[in-house]
Formats: sequence, structure tokens, C-alpha cells
Amino acid sequence: MVIFVLYKAVSEMHSKPVTPASLKKKGFNIILFILLYIVILQGFYFYVGLISPGGRLFSPFLSRHANFPGWLAVFIAKTSGFLLQFAGYSVYQRKPFSLAIAGSSGVTIGWACIGVGAISLWIAFIASHRAPVRYKLKWILPGIILLCILNIARVIIIALSLYYRWHYPMHFDVHTGFNVLTYSVIAIFMYLFAGNYKRLNQSKKNNSAGIDVSMH
Repeated sequence: MVIFVLYKAVSEMHSKPVTPASLKKKGFNIILFILLYIVILQGFYFYVGLISPGGRLFSPFLSRHANFPGWLAVFIAKTSGFLLQFAGYSVYQRKPFSLAIAGSSGVTIGWACIGVGAISLWIAFIASHRAPVRYKLKWILPGIILLCILNIARVIIIALSLYYRWHYPMHFDVHTGFNVLTYSVIAIFMYLFAGNYKRLNQSKKNNSAGIDVSMH
């Protein structure tokens, strides 16, 4: 689905259908997009190796002073726990990056559970677009914040599902449902990003044309 909407988002920038050969020329470098996605995602896991005790390249300094993945996992756990407590549930944490509703098994937020895949996809898409840096910055941060909010909602729903012992049809569960939701949101944001940029460009062209006509 994401690939389909990515194609539609890029096509939205142009009046003619987009082909792989024209993507770079037209302003969206799909090769750069794929490479950036891989580099960002794998770079994250490489960094996790630097901050994880027991790793070959473990750095106590980075683990203590620049443990951004760990801080994000704790933030998601703390925020989810706070919202559950606000809703009236009795919540406890065995570890800073886990939580559970009293009477149920807990949720542990691993490295793969902090939304790095979705965030990497979003950053790679924005960076591979021809839009000016200022325009990109207006979109990239709200997108990351929204993905973090969705991740917090996912943790809350998982905790509730364990507490109420929900049953799911076949292999569909909260993880699958929120993966579909998250990547659907990214796809929509991609389409809106490209469509809005196209309209801004068209508006600038129309204004320039109006100025040229008035000067003549």
C-alpha cells in the first residue's frame, strides 16, 4: 500500500505519468529514497549496538549520555502508563521501558517497537524530495511526532488487550492492526506532502505569470 501511494504521491507532482527513469529528473530520487531508508534504519541498529551492554562496540559514554533510543522507549512507556493511570487503571513498571496493568502480563518496549522503521521511511521520503529545506522541516517534525503518538496508542491498546484478554481472528492482532494504521498514515502524509508542494509551486508560477503580464 505504501509503495502504491508513494507512486501516487510522486505522480501528484507532475501532470504526466511518472516512470522510474523520470523520477530523478522530475525531483524525487527513488534510488536515494531506498538508500537513505536502508542507511537510517541500519544506522539505528548499529547505534543500538554501541549503547547496549555486552556488544562488541559498546560505549559506556554513549550509553550514559546519548542513549536516544533508550530515552525514547522510556518516554513511550512512561507516557502510556500515565495515560492509562489517568483513565483509572492501576499501572506498574518492572523496568523503565516496560509497563503492565495490574492483573495482567506486561508490555516490554524493544528497539523494534519504538517506530524506527516508520520514522526512517518518513525521513527518507522527505530527504529524497526536491522541496526546499524550509518546506521539508515544516513536515518532517509533525510527521515524527504523529508517529510517536501512534506508537504510544499502540502500547496502550496492547496493554488493554492483555488486561481484558482479547481474542483475535487468525493472525490479526494489535501489532498487525497498528502496523497497517501507521503505514497508512505515512502514505497519506506522503500524498499530502507532494500534493501541497505541487500546489505551492503552481501558485508561484501563476503569480510570476501575472507579474510578467502586468509589466508588459
